[in-house]
Amino acid sequence: MIFAHHVFLSYSRKDTDMMNRVRDELRASGLTVWTDEGLEAGTPSWTRDIDQAIRNTGCLVVLLSPDAYNSEWVGREIAFAQTHNKRIFPMLVRGDTTNAVPFDLARHNFVDIRTNYDTGMQKTIRDIRKHLNIPAPQPKPVYVPPPQPQPVYQPPPQAKPTPIPVYESPKPTPVPVYEPPPIAIPFKQLQVLNPLDWAKLLWWILLDPKQWVQYRQAQGKNEFTDLSDEPVRAWLTSTLTWLPLFWLTFGIAINSLPIIQRDYEWARYAVFIIIMVWIFTGIIIQGDDYSGLAGGVAVIVMGGVLVILALIVTGGVAVVLAVVLAVVVTRSVLGGVKGRYDNRIGSVVEEAIRIESATWATILIFVTLIAVHAFLIWYSLLGGYHVLN
Repeated sequence: MIFAHHVFLSYSRKDTDMMNRVRDELRASGLTVWTDEGLEAGTPSWTRDIDQAIRNTGCLVVLLSPDAYNSEWVGREIAFAQTHNKRIFPMLVRGDTTNAVPFDLARHNFVDIRTNYDTGMQKTIRDIRKHLNIPAPQPKPVYVPPPQPQPVYQPPPQAKPTPIPVYESPKPTPVPVYEPPPIAIPFKQLQVLNPLDWAKLLWWILLDPKQWVQYRQAQGKNEFTDLSDEPVRAWLTSTLTWLPLFWLTFGIAINSLPIIQRDYEWARYAVFIIIMVWIFTGIIIQGDDYSGLAGGVAVIVMGGVLVILALIVTGGVAVVLAVVLAVVVTRSVLGGVKGRYDNRIGSVVEEAIRIESATWATILIFVTLIAVHAFLIWYSLLGGYHVLN
């Protein structure tokens, strides 16, 4: 009997990759295969094409999987093929007999290609050929031309060769190697009042010291661990010093952080005072080592505010510790001048600048600063107080 195609391939759309592999394997063996590729599923023409394809096929190959088991159309194709007495060749590609083999095919011998694909495919191809009475493809004969007699080469008589004088070239003169001058990397001058440049300076010092060294060299400065002559350092230090207290007082001022006395008016003035002291510290600290006038003002004002916050804010001990940690890390990282880091954290930063590479310690310092400020924002402005109390 002549069929329009040898094999109708039934599968779930979720097994398309395996379908492509099985389809190509069947076609490579000389069998013609029909699939619904290129047809829009669910349309009347799609249903009509499937009907005609099953009627005119020699057999049905079903790819069994949990998705095929639950597919309405795979079930319809199996039932329609059985109605027209089409031989069905099940192939188990995913799942197992409990969730992939339908009731209608329980008595069929299926081929398991989950673990031994090549053996299962070869068996299926042999069974299809036997069912359709298709002889196995014969290998094409290889044409071997008959051997041709090779003529024996007889070289002509040679006269005695005339010796050729050996030419000795003069020794080459070495060509000087041109070495281009080093290209200076352009760096834009850090702007004193640009917060993005403040963040850039902190990033360079802790996470990318090589950029900091190149920036200093571009500025014509050979002292890399000396920050005293960098104006941006003053504003970065002042900002990181007062920002923790600003989060707390601002949270109280907007009634986001409850206090014992429930008098929030003073907090509004405190926010203004902190902003003024922040500006004052940023101006005074330039050229200072953070231990002179600016350091004294910072310690006195911050100590007073911390005592007040510890007394009036419920759960204030954790908050005060967070503020102190932020300030100590800030002073340790940015407080040293002219290479004189007098603390362990500062010496770690100095070492990273010296080797022009971030270390695990400087990365930990950066993460600590970010974590402390994130905690204070969450506690003061985003409802963290209510979670901890």
